[in-house]
Amino acid sequence: MGVSYQGFWSSRWSLPLSLMAVAEPQKIVSEGIFKLKPVKDCSKLEDARPIIYLYDAQQVTLGRNRLTNIRDLSLSRKQLRIEANATGDCVEVTQLSSTQPSFVNGQPLLFPWSKMLVPGDSISLCKNSHEYVLERSERSQKTTSPDDLNSPSTKKRKHTEEQEAVPPKTPLQNEDFRQKASNKEKRRSAWSPMDLVQQLCVFSSGGKPVLPRKSLGD
Repeated sequence: MGVSYQGFWSSRWSLPLSLMAVAEPQKIVSEGIFKLKPVKDCSKLEDARPIIYLYDAQQVTLGRNRLTNIRDLSLSRKQLRIEANATGDCVEVTQLSSTQPSFVNGQPLLFPWSKMLVPGDSISLCKNSHEYVLERSERSQKTTSPDDLNSPSTKKRKHTEEQEAVPPKTPLQNEDFRQKASNKEKRRSAWSPMDLVQQLCVFSSGGKPVLPRKSLGD
């Protein structure tokens, strides 16, 4: 007698509807925000270092290892530690080797100090050797979810950007505004009752002004 395993498991292990709700997809975290592009050393034909992509909040150790493909025996296996920060849009580099310093933009980085890098900065695992340049990854496109668009911080930043987009008035524009206001005030002060009479007068056929007649109710 055949048994339907599908019907058996569905009837015996059916879950309540509250537990069968589909989980909401999580927000995608920015990945590959930076990359370390090797500067080819013309004096070494065996230089075949790959591009190293840096992910947000992930620590990467540079040295004589498989990641860098460096086989220089004078270099430590753990020379530098690098950690990318998507929020600060920078990269923190920390010296791990106490015997041989690394170089950041040509300046030595001694153990155990750290330094912040921005795109365009360079690091060398040895002096004038094994150099990398920090660049932004092509995949690091900043995206904003619908929830972030309605957040108070996003609205405040948008309001600030709109205010900054309006150029401030120059001193010449302010002076022109004050001059127009002064002329308008002078015209108001120069108004006399005779001006009102002239506006209410009705000229006759002979050219003489005739005051308007009073209404019968007056």
